[in-house]
Amino acid sequence: MFQNESQILNTFLISSSGLKDIAALSTFTSLFPSSKRSHPDIETLYRLLQAQRSAICQTIRKNIELECKLGLCRNIKSSRMSSEREKIEFTEFHNEPWQLETVKALGLSEMLKQMEETVEKMQEEMEKLGKGCDDLLQNMKMIMNEMENAPYEKQCLDHAEETVNGLKELIETCEELLKNCENTHQQTQKTENM
Repeated sequence: MFQNESQILNTFLISSSGLKDIAALSTFTSLFPSSKRSHPDIETLYRLLQAQRSAICQTIRKNIELECKLGLCRNIKSSRMSSEREKIEFTEFHNEPWQLETVKALGLSEMLKQMEETVEKMQEEMEKLGKGCDDLLQNMKMIMNEMENAPYEKQCLDHAEETVNGLKELIETCEELLKNCENTHQQTQKTENM
C-alpha cells in the first residue's frame, strides 16, 4: 500500500519533466519585452527558477514519503495492539503513551448551539475589525489633511523631515488599513461559506 500510494502521489504531484522541458531558455526569453531579451539576468533568472523548481519537487517528494509513513502509523494506531511489547514500541517511537482515542459525538442541538456561538463571536470580531478600519481611515484622512495644509515653499525645507515622517506614517497607516481590510474580507467570506 505504501509503495502504491507513494507512486500515485509522485506521478500526479511531481512532473517528471524539468523546467527545460516545460519552457526552454529561448521560450522563457521570448516572454520578456524585445528590448530586454538580451539582458544577462534573464539567464540567471531562468537558472534560479530551475533551482527553485528542483527544490520544491524535492520538498514535495519528502512530504509524500512522510505522509505515506504517517498514514501507516495512523493505521497502526487505529488497530488494536495485541501485545504489551507492541504498545511499548509504539510509545518509544511516538514519544506518547498508547491509548485509543475516543471521540464524543455531539447531538444536533449541541452542535447548533456551538455554531450559533461561533457565528456570534465572528460577527463581534468583524465589528471590531470594521471599527478598526474606520479608525485607520480617519487617521489617514487626518494625516492627508495635515499634509495638504503643510507649506511647500523653498524656505520651509527645515520642515522636510517632518513631511518625510508624515509620509512614512501615512504609508504605515495605509498598509495597516489594507491588512485589516483583507482580514475583514477573509472573515466575511468564511462566515458566508458557513
